Amino acid sequence: MMWNALKLLSAGLEGFALYLAAVKKKPLFAALMYGFHFLEFLFIGRKEGKKAGKGTVSSLISCLLFGFAWWMPLQKDNQK
Repeated sequence: MMWNALKLLSAGLEGFALYLAAVKKKPLFAALMYGFHFLEFLFIGRKEGKKAGKGTVSSLISCLLFGFAWWMPLQKDNQK
């Protein structure tokens, strides 16, 4: 339940970042958010997705959209 709420919050922040970039012409927040999410994918998300049987593209999209709210539950499940 908590992870779904965090995913919803993350998706909302993504939407807000895209709004700032497209409408207000202030792309810094979106660039930073997507940059950090991409680094998360490179260092953690790809590995955790592979352990859970997810493909690379699926892992990348999930990591870009949801950040740690996507891979952290996978990591906890993989440790069991």
